[in-house]
Amino acid sequence: MPGGTGYMVQSVGAQEQAKALDRAAEGVGGIRAAVADPVCYAVDVFGGGDSGAAYTGFAAAWQSETSTLQGALSELAGKVRTSTAGYQSADQGVVADLSAAAAGEHRPFG
Repeated sequence: MPGGTGYMVQSVGAQEQAKALDRAAEGVGGIRAAVADPVCYAVDVFGGGDSGAAYTGFAAAWQSETSTLQGALSELAGKVRTSTAGYQSADQGVVADLSAAAAGEHRPFG
């Protein structure tokens, strides 16, 4: 509240948290890209049919999990931003109503 000591959401801090979540999502995306399997290996490169299939399954699962994690972090960052905007809007509404009431412009009960 301008000039006051009341409760207000610290939107700068919340925005910093959203940015940190975005950076984490980018980091996971970088990891996913770094461990992407750009080469198609012959099954015997990993020691035979069983280990080749195991590697292929592991690589596919890893790509899927990192994609899911990256999406979840990005979604969470968006939700932090949405919540922050909602709190800011509510804070502004309260400040406006209290200012109007203090000036005698707002009479909630008639």
